[in-house]
Order: sequence, then C-alpha cells, then structure tokens
Amino acid sequence: MSQPTIIKYIPEEYTQYLIQYHNEHNHEYDIFDWEEDELYLRMWGLTEKSKISGRAHAANSQAGSGLYRKGDEGGIDPRWGGQLNNEDEFNSLVRNVLDLFNVTDYTQFEAYIKTSYLPISLHVDANRYKGPVSSHQAHEGEDIDRLVNGTDARLGISIIIPLTFNKNIHTVIFKNIAEDNEHLREFLEDIAGVYEVANYTREHKARHPTYEHNLDYRDYVPNLWNYQMMAFHFDPQNNRYARGDKVLDYLEVDEIIVWEENVAFLLDKQKMHTSNNFRKLGIESKNFVLIHTH
Repeated sequence: MSQPTIIKYIPEEYTQYLIQYHNEHNHEYDIFDWEEDELYLRMWGLTEKSKISGRAHAANSQAGSGLYRKGDEGGIDPRWGGQLNNEDEFNSLVRNVLDLFNVTDYTQFEAYIKTSYLPISLHVDANRYKGPVSSHQAHEGEDIDRLVNGTDARLGISIIIPLTFNKNIHTVIFKNIAEDNEHLREFLEDIAGVYEVANYTREHKARHPTYEHNLDYRDYVPNLWNYQMMAFHFDPQNNRYARGDKVLDYLEVDEIIVWEENVAFLLDKQKMHTSNNFRKLGIESKNFVLIHTH
C-alpha cells in the first residue's frame, strides 16, 4: 500500500531560510544534468547541448559522520558521487519538516537544493541503490534493492518544498506506482504503441486501465513522452501505432500541486509524477528543495 500524498503549509521562516540558503549556495552546485540528445532538444526548441538541472547537497542524516562540505577532504557520498553540505542548521530544518509531516519510519535521509531549467518529465523517485561491496553484493556499484544497512532503497517518501512561487508551475502526482524508472519506461512503452492496435487485447486493457481526467495534454507535452513518442511526433511514419497523446488516459491523478509560498508536499517515492511544461508559459527555471528518505 502506497503512502498517501500530503500537502502542508510550513512556517514562513523555513521558506525564508531556504531561499536565503539557495541564494548563498547556488554557485556551489556540484552536480549538473545536461542533455545532448538531438531529438530531446528539438522537443524543447533547443539546438545544442543544454543544462537540464543543477543540485547541491545540503543535508544528510549522517551529519557529523565524516561527510564534509565541498572543498573539504573526504566525505564522498557513494550514491551520488558528490560532496555533502552538512550544515547543522539546514539539517535541523529538514528534521523539523520531517516531524511536521510525522515521518518516522526511515533510517536515512538526504536533502538537495535544486534548480530545474527544463520541466521534469514523468518519473518516480524510487531508484535502486548503487553502493560499495558488502556481504550481499557481488560487485562494487552493482544495482541492488537494499542499502548497506539492509533497508529497502526503493521505499520511502519524497518531500518537495518550492522556492519559486508561481501559480503556473504545477507538480502532478499520479496514483500509478512503479518500482523504479526502468519499470516506468516499460509501462510507457507498453501503452505507447510498441504493439500494433490489433494486439491491444482484453489482457492489455486489464493490465492498463484508463481513467477520466480534465487535464489539458498541451500543458504536459512533451513531459509525458518517452523517446518513441518524441520520434513519432516529428515523423509519424516511425511508428504508426504510437499512442503518445494517450498517456494521460492511463494515469490516475492523485494531486495537482500549485507552487505557492510556504507550501511543502509529501509523496510516495514509487508514485509517478511530473512537472507541467512551465517553459511554454515563459518561466525559465524553478528552484526547490528535495528531501528523500529511505
């Protein structure tokens, strides 16, 4: 059974602190995501390599355990390959937010302060852990389902705290569950037209029920598309059975979150969710804090 989605107002001083922290530390972002794929760039009206997002580690449940700020010696986080900023004040605030949501069933957490330059596509936050060699691993860096302490790496919750406030920025959370993004990719391929229309059997319909909604596809394209759908958009002859414009029919809406001030929202890491296409509304980027628990 999945964790219910929860929306809460947080104290204004939390928001003001996080905005100030972002303004002071965004130049220290140590990890950036870039997109070079020509087809993906064309979908966003871009013609060359483009920055998707940047993030800085801000807090970690193991503060004081030898994980240091960027520039200090040691302290490499094996999951992300970056340095952790274990600011005591930020760490304390994250714990306060977890308490506000009454989150108690976790063994670890990480918090990141992020900027997204392109809307985040349909995904889940549950990913397999890649860690060092331990008693239950054969090879270093191997995908496993458990953390080194034995807990499930894919369970847990995410909390998002918007730091850009605009009623035109939305996060849509669906009730659909995927164990990780590889399973999500398989789900998208299954409903997108990998198979001919004649093969959409009763079994397929039972496996992928459809739902009614009032979302405007134009607000969520191409965020909901996989590579096949993008290729079909530019050249329908690539796959005449592609059903990219039907993806939303297979997603059951849980919550639509408007990015307003002093709001935070919690979701199950295995719930599918996506950003709306804020770029089409003239918004260049959005800032937020992301907390993951395991």
